This record gives sequence, structure tokens and C-alpha cells, in this order.
Amino acid sequence: MSRDPNRFTESTKRTLAMRAAQKCSNPYCRTPTSAPHSDDGAAVNLGEAAHIHGANRGSARYDEKMTSAARRAPSNGIWLCTSCAGKIDRDEVRFPAQLLFRWKRLHEEEVLQATKLTGDIRELHEIQLMGVKDESLKVQQIVLDRPPLWEYLLTVELLSDRLGRAERRLARIRAGLELVDHKSLSVLEFGPWGQEQLANLSSGTELVTRVLNETLAAAWGAQGAPGDVTAIVDAVDLIGKVAERFVDWEATARHLILPTFLQRLEPLMLDWTTQAMAELRRLRDEMAAPLNEEEMPKEVKISLVFEASPAMERFSEELASLALQINEANLFDGPGM
Repeated sequence: MSRDPNRFTESTKRTLAMRAAQKCSNPYCRTPTSAPHSDDGAAVNLGEAAHIHGANRGSARYDEKMTSAARRAPSNGIWLCTSCAGKIDRDEVRFPAQLLFRWKRLHEEEVLQATKLTGDIRELHEIQLMGVKDESLKVQQIVLDRPPLWEYLLTVELLSDRLGRAERRLARIRAGLELVDHKSLSVLEFGPWGQEQLANLSSGTELVTRVLNETLAAAWGAQGAPGDVTAIVDAVDLIGKVAERFVDWEATARHLILPTFLQRLEPLMLDWTTQAMAELRRLRDEMAAPLNEEEMPKEVKISLVFEASPAMERFSEELASLALQINEANLFDGPGM
């Protein structure tokens, strides 16, 4: 029977227990989680390596965007007594992920202080977190724990966050819940304006491909060398800005006032963002795929290309056709045009 790829290994469980000094990480508990056994050669375990974000669908705090590698990593675990481990999984509203990350961080700092290791470790943590101070506690924990292939785990987590922000804003725009100025264009104005928009968005698609295969590759570091946290964040931010540019485009496209002659192009323009966001999600999923395997790969090689939306290509063809019609028929701006 194969092992559940989302579950902690025995090694990870031992790591979590030792980092917590075999005490419950709940600041209102702190119960010791090991005790003597009646057999002098044995001990009783009273602790449990609990998942912060649930291991499987239906479990407490489950995050469907996480990879299996992220779910089973030490950064997603917290050492608790068996009683507290049961409590947090029975009431995820009372015990959200952010709270558990705070418990874990606080308890490990207390352990360091008790073992007289606080000073240098705290300074090291401050240095490690410099590039992710404004990120979620989940991201910060990945940076602190640095599990195997942490660079890829960090990238996927950041990318999910940036795409999630863009998708939430896109949903607001489509629901009419964002204030956007209207823009009126005549037939003669539409062609040059459309070409400019195409050029801006096309440069974004080219940028994503370069970031994926050049900037991120450098940020992850050479084989056997650690990655650069700040460089990874900066690279993902660039991809996030491209996603936001496509969302900006949809906001503009939905509020254009066009002559009747051009209104047939509106559905085509609205397809750009839908297809671009789907392509960005595909790239994120392909990047995460190796991290969903039961065994962590020793090496990951990724080469991805961000494909431009077919709707953009069709729109470019329509613009060329429009320019030809204007030249041939010498169309002038007027009502209904």
C-alpha cells in the first residue's frame, strides 16, 4: 500500500517534536508530550504532529491550492498534545491557520530562549524574513524551515497568492463592484488605440516567459546552492503585475463606448483576460506538478512558455481588416459608426 503523499513522514514528525522540545505548542497548554513507560527501555508519546492546513480534502483548514510537498513539509506542521491536536481539527473557525502559525513561531522562540540560543537564531530569522515581511505566515514558515525544494514551494505559494488577488479583483469587476471610468472611441480612433493595447499586453506575455525560464531559474540558484528569497519574490511579483495588467484590460474593455460598427468585437476583447488567467493557472499547476509526487524529486527541471491568447491574434486580424476597410471605403466618423 502506497503512502499518502500529503502525510508527514516519520522523520518530519520527529523534527517537529524536537523543535517543540516535546511540549505542546498551544501557549495555553504547554503540556509535556513524552513520559516514562513502565518498561525502563520505553517512553510514552503524548504528542502529535498536526497539519496546519489539512492533509486531505474535507480535513480542517484544507487548502486546495497547496501541493502535496507543501502539505507534508515541516513548515505545515505543528507539534501539539493529542488533546489540543483533536481540538484544532474539530473547530477550524476557532483555530484558523494563521493562529496556528503564530503558536508555532511563538513556541519555537520560547524554546530557543530557554536553551540560550535566542540571540543568534533570532538575528538569523530576521535576516531570512527580510524579503517576506509582508507575506503570509505560511510563506514565512517555508522560508524559516526551508524544507527540501523550498524554493519551488515558495514560488508556487507566492504565485497562488498573486493570481488569487488578480482573480478576486476580476470577479469584482465582472460583478460590477469596481468603479471604472468609461471610454468613448470613434471608428478612426479605435484602430490605433487597439494596436497600442495589443502591444502592451503582448509585452506582458513575453515578460512572463522570460521570468519563468530566466529570472526564476537564477533566483532558485544553481543545483546544490540555496535560492534567493528576495529574488524569488521579485520574480513572482512581475508575473503578478502581468496578471493585473490583463485584469486592468478587462475593466477597460467592459466600459468602452463603441460605434455600432465595432460592437461585434467586444466579446473577442473580453476573451483576452479569461484565456490569459487560464494560461497563468496552467503554468502554476505545471510548476507544482513535481511537488505532488509521493516522493520528493531530487531534481526539478522546468521549462514553461506563456502562450498568447488566440483571441488577441484574432483581434489583431480584425484591426488589420478594419484599417483596410477604412482605407478602401474612406469611412468617416458618424452616428452608429
